[in-house]
Amino acid sequence: MMKSTYRRLALGLAMAVAAGLSSCSSWLELKPENNLIKEEYWNKKGDVVSVLSSSYRDLRENYSSFLVWGEARGGSFYQGLSNALFTVNMGRIMDGNIETINGLLSWGQVYSSINLANTVIKFTPEVVTKDASFDQVQADELLAEARYIRALNYFYLVKTFGEVPLVLEPSDTDQVDIYPAKSTEAEVMDQIVEDLVFAERYALETFGRDDYDKGRATKGAVRALQAEVYLWKEDYASCLVACEKVITSGKYGLLPKDEWLEIFATGNTNEGIFELQFDYRENQTNLLTLIFTGSNNAPPRLLLHGNMLDLFEPTDIRGEGRTFIGGEDSDTPPIWKYTGLGTDEESSRDTDKSDANWIVHRYADVLLMKAEALAAQNDAQIPDALEILNTIRERAGVEAFAPQENMTQKQWITLLLEERAREFVAEGKRWFDLLRIAKRGNYANKDILIDILMEGVPAGERQKVRNKLQDPMSYYLPIYQKEIDYNRNLKQNPYYDTQN
Repeated sequence: MMKSTYRRLALGLAMAVAAGLSSCSSWLELKPENNLIKEEYWNKKGDVVSVLSSSYRDLRENYSSFLVWGEARGGSFYQGLSNALFTVNMGRIMDGNIETINGLLSWGQVYSSINLANTVIKFTPEVVTKDASFDQVQADELLAEARYIRALNYFYLVKTFGEVPLVLEPSDTDQVDIYPAKSTEAEVMDQIVEDLVFAERYALETFGRDDYDKGRATKGAVRALQAEVYLWKEDYASCLVACEKVITSGKYGLLPKDEWLEIFATGNTNEGIFELQFDYRENQTNLLTLIFTGSNNAPPRLLLHGNMLDLFEPTDIRGEGRTFIGGEDSDTPPIWKYTGLGTDEESSRDTDKSDANWIVHRYADVLLMKAEALAAQNDAQIPDALEILNTIRERAGVEAFAPQENMTQKQWITLLLEERAREFVAEGKRWFDLLRIAKRGNYANKDILIDILMEGVPAGERQKVRNKLQDPMSYYLPIYQKEIDYNRNLKQNPYYDTQN
């Protein structure tokens, strides 16, 4: 029997279900009809669906954290002129001035989405016994989605913080520890793998409509996440299996080069695999336009770094008018891919209609993950990996790299990271790409990360920054100080515990 009140979890795990809209035409706008803690809840399938929807909705609101955590330290941007708190805090992380009081470190919203998924996982079996129209097949399909959401959230946490609390019980049960300590990265990753094995088995191939197929966990979404998880774990054989399942499904492909901007302008294209859904017509908007291109009253908060701009060849269709705008007039142009509805400045979204989807995985990512896994598995497969990379370059309208005999791993990794940088600018991947490569073989490749990051460091700061980056623990963010204050069992990440 469910309690009549919640115990507040120190990690911001309290059940905060966002209020729905008056129009519920979108599946993502379903909401619980009753308070989740009432005893009469969890009696019918609709109760499960509404809470699952709320978990997706909380996941959607994490886009800004995924942007900050995946891009701030990757050398992709300059801080804009805006004095908004987001800009100031983002700038501090970009500069390496990472204080534990920086609000962008907060993981509360991520754990809120996890908690809702935990609630679905906990109580769905109970609903099966109460609702005669709700069978185990339907239950397993919804549980697969909840497991995917939990796995995705935890994967972002692991990539960002390393060790985090692994909470698998909802916050309203007696079993939950309200002061959970951190689990090891291996423990969290094992749970992620377990969740995804279940999700792959029971997730649907299709929901029969594009916004559901791109915005909910299908088998394709699960397998794309599996591929990245296995790549992170350096289990290259399993990564390749997951990639092949996506590739051979026939459900996804690369858009033609003249349609590349449609990936972001319209969203839910054939290239998209899983996207956090936004639609201004249902008041589902984000700040991506304001962050990257500003408005009449506010400048952009982030501008493309000149080092990144230099990576684009003149013929690259991903460059001017697609990834960025005004590159001919500035060394630090604004990002265009979330704002542009066309390739000129007259075709921009209004700030109050900023609703570009946040894309978690798309087909180009799967192809490049396959290439990375092939080459990491065996030097002899570098030519095959290069051929895949050239598929991405050819779509972009740039010349393919000529095959090279005896290409070294470092030469290959340089090409791979540069191509991923061009393809996925501002998609929350750059820092995670650098870290994944650096940590390979117990941080055997950390010099690659260090050399790339040193390119944008002023001469007078170089030695100090290089010394800091020698410690791999500095690659992970500190735990937000408020979480430490709330939870007596949390210990600060080692680098920041000794530095501050």
